[in-house]
Amino acid sequence: MATCMTCGKTIIAGGVKDHGYRFCSKPCHQRKAAYISKLSEVPEAAVAAEVEKLRAMRCPRCKGNGPLNEHKSAFVYSMIILTRFGEKKHMCCTKCALKSQALDTLGAATLGWWGVPFGLILTPIGIVTNLVQMGVSLNRKGPSKSLRSFARERLARQAAAA
Repeated sequence: MATCMTCGKTIIAGGVKDHGYRFCSKPCHQRKAAYISKLSEVPEAAVAAEVEKLRAMRCPRCKGNGPLNEHKSAFVYSMIILTRFGEKKHMCCTKCALKSQALDTLGAATLGWWGVPFGLILTPIGIVTNLVQMGVSLNRKGPSKSLRSFARERLARQAAAA
């Protein structure tokens, strides 16, 4: 299944296609339509330079030295018949990412179980996902794929605005 390039939602059927990219709806497509054609024109060398520039920035959370990267964590919150499950992206240093992942794991462990039946099903998935992501964050040596995508989009936006 495809995922929306703007919001990351899973696209089961339909959606909008543009220049080989998929979007869940017209509003999501319109948010990136101005620079979508420029994405494929951004040279790899420019993307690599932008990634290194981003990684050299100070962490926006702790103001410490990087390297910055894009990290992920899962959250699960439940209330009787309502369960909310999703993914968060964190642009920060590894130390701050591990804190966020640990807090999301703790939140899932305490607040995820209370929904029937999905809370009982999704909470272990969220906890395991966070533990795996913590291992990925600790062992990552270079930039993540999502950081490279972010850098490419940033350069395409700048090229479209010029």
